[in-house]
Parts: sequence; C-alpha cells; structure tokens
Amino acid sequence: MGADHERVYSDAVQDRVKRMSAIEKFRTVFSLLEDVGAIKALITWPKFSVSSYFMVAGLAKQGVLPKTVLDVGANVGQFAVASAKLFPKSQVHCFEPVPACAERLQKNVSGLGNVAVYPFALGEAEGEVSFHVNVHSHSSSVLPLAQAHRDAFPDARETQEIRVKVS
Repeated sequence: MGADHERVYSDAVQDRVKRMSAIEKFRTVFSLLEDVGAIKALITWPKFSVSSYFMVAGLAKQGVLPKTVLDVGANVGQFAVASAKLFPKSQVHCFEPVPACAERLQKNVSGLGNVAVYPFALGEAEGEVSFHVNVHSHSSSVLPLAQAHRDAFPDARETQEIRVKVS
C-alpha cells in the first residue's frame, strides 16, 4: 500500500471511528435493552462482548448451528464464550499464543464443558515466531502495528515482542 493510499485509508478509518462512536454507543445500549438474551448474557456470562454476542446470536437465528467452532486468536474468550453459550452442542477450540491472554481465557471458559484452549498460534509450519504484544491485547499479532491502525487508535502501542509456539 502506497503512502498516499495508506494516509487516505487512515483518514477514512479515523473519520468513521469519530462519527460512529456516539451513534454506535446509543445503538449498542438500545440493542442490549431490546434483547432479553443479551441482558441475561451480560449479567451471567464469565466474559461478555456486545459484538461477539450479536454476531453469534445472529448466526443462531439464521439456523447456523455448527458442530465445531475455531476461535483463532481467541484473546480472553469474548467470541469463545458467546459461541459456547449460544451453540451449546458445538465444540469450541480456542487458539491463543499470548501467555497472559491464554491464562485469562482458560479462567473465562473453565466452567464451559464444550471449550478447549490451545496456548499456541496456528501457522503453516511448526516452530516459533516473534509476536508483537500490544497494550490492547486484542491487537496483538505476528505483524507489527500498521500506521493506519496507530492513526485510528492512537493509544495502541506495542509493549513487548515475545516468542510463541506455532503449530
């Protein structure tokens, strides 16, 4: 991506984030109030994410009932918990290479019998790889933060680079 294209993309992302924030906050609160299941989930689930809840609930409403769910880059279990709770007959397999996140993930899913946690990254070959840990753990990646990401989220920054197992 050229510098001009990246700047335009970055500007567009920043503008969208600024415009959406107040409207999206209102929509999120309103959506939660309209959905009794979302309120119950917010109160009772060990880890709750609005976007994960609505994504998985939307799939379930469409009749999508997977036997297996793969959560690659599971972070601390936002999507895994939603999948395990809303697809109770599914087996959820979580892959999370950052040790601190994998530990929190394991705690968040410990009471869910249909979830397995694998503390490594997935890749084309077994071994180890450098991994960039971000202050916002969900932005951690094998890839360093792109300028567009840093422009859109100025608080995002790498805190450390670690070696992680790849399988």
